[in-house]
Amino acid sequence: TASWNGNALAQYELATMYATGVAVPRSDAAAYRWFSVAAQNGYAQATAKRQELAAKLTPDQIQKEDATATTCVKSGFMNCP
Repeated sequence: TASWNGNALAQYELATMYATGVAVPRSDAAAYRWFSVAAQNGYAQATAKRQELAAKLTPDQIQKEDATATTCVKSGFMNCP
């Protein structure tokens, strides 16, 4: 998909899908991860959404998803779960 091809808008939309459970299982952690990827990829609106979701996650979840998002971006979007 476009999300794995580095398209920040598609990454934001995928995060929104996870946040709402549309076409994918609802997951705050996955939504947080993809908002983080989109934010790191320059999509400014993703930062606020990511911060909203942080309130719903544990510090361990946040640390794990931040690390996963960073790995995704640094791999050129080749290593994104």
